[in-house]
Amino acid sequence: MRRKSLRTGVFLLILGLIILQLGELMIAHQTVLMGQVLNLLGNDALLLEFLGVLTQFLGIALIVAGLTSLMDGIVTVKLESEIHNSEYRILAGIDEKISKAIAQKMILPQSHLTAKTCKFCAAQLTAEDVFCPSCGKSQL
Repeated sequence: MRRKSLRTGVFLLILGLIILQLGELMIAHQTVLMGQVLNLLGNDALLLEFLGVLTQFLGIALIVAGLTSLMDGIVTVKLESEIHNSEYRILAGIDEKISKAIAQKMILPQSHLTAKTCKFCAAQLTAEDVFCPSCGKSQL
């Protein structure tokens, strides 16, 4: 989609510039081609200038359409990039939370089984504690 939008924008921009230049040539009665068109119109220079102005407006409209299409393509590329990056950040955050939850579930049962309490004051002890951190009495 974005490549099509970018290609369309470039095509319309170039076409608009060419048609705008053609309108300029019609107004200024430049080139042999404009002389031939003037002969076909019955040497009506005013009509040729009017057609030149209309051609310029058409060229400007195509340029605006091309620039709009290009901007749409650029913004689409940026938004897709932002969406991809934010999806990655969200998924990485979810993955991290899941990993922590799994690690806690694996650690909790072990620490719960090895957790001890003091024989004298019932304070929580770790598996490595030989003396109670609360009352200071030996647990051996």
